[in-house]
Amino acid sequence: MKLYSPLRTAILLFVLPLAACRSVSTRYYTLSMPTRDTGNDHFSAMTAPDYAFSLTPVQVPAEVDTRSLVLRVSKSRLEVLDAHEWAAPLPDEIRQAVSKGLMQRLGVQDVTDLPYPSGIPIYRITVIVTGFSSVYGQSATLSARWSVLAPPGRHPAAVVCHSRDRQKVGLGYEALVEGQQRALSTLVNKIAMTLHDLSVGRVGCH
Repeated sequence: MKLYSPLRTAILLFVLPLAACRSVSTRYYTLSMPTRDTGNDHFSAMTAPDYAFSLTPVQVPAEVDTRSLVLRVSKSRLEVLDAHEWAAPLPDEIRQAVSKGLMQRLGVQDVTDLPYPSGIPIYRITVIVTGFSSVYGQSATLSARWSVLAPPGRHPAAVVCHSRDRQKVGLGYEALVEGQQRALSTLVNKIAMTLHDLSVGRVGCH
């Protein structure tokens, strides 16, 4: 028995959206490296430091402050990928990766959410991401302004630096995220070297 055309149309209008919802799944990405990756043998010779650091919440540009990946498709147009998301909000992803990277590279503790240990100098780190550009199949670019503030009575008292790193990437969203991971790893290396230098009385950007 054949269905009447109006009834058949109604069923299709109900079933097709359900099938479409089942076929689209969200993929999640992270900027944190799964294993230790310093990218610089300079840190392997460092002795265990007698200080700790506190990393403030990271700021990112408003246009990429979303859970979805954002692609730059032209000079004037961005594309938001609803089916491709960061595992956590982008500022948290970057902050977690920076914190983890500094602890791995320098052997220091991030005491941001911990009681400050007595008698140990605490260096305050601020990271402001000024550019986070992802161009599919071409490049991942990370620009940032960051500062390290020494504890009271320490000299030099502070250092403020700027950095920009552009990584070539292949096709695929994973390749794009891995490019941003490499750019972020470069930033972490620079912050780590500056933090170490400031702790021993030197100042300078890397």
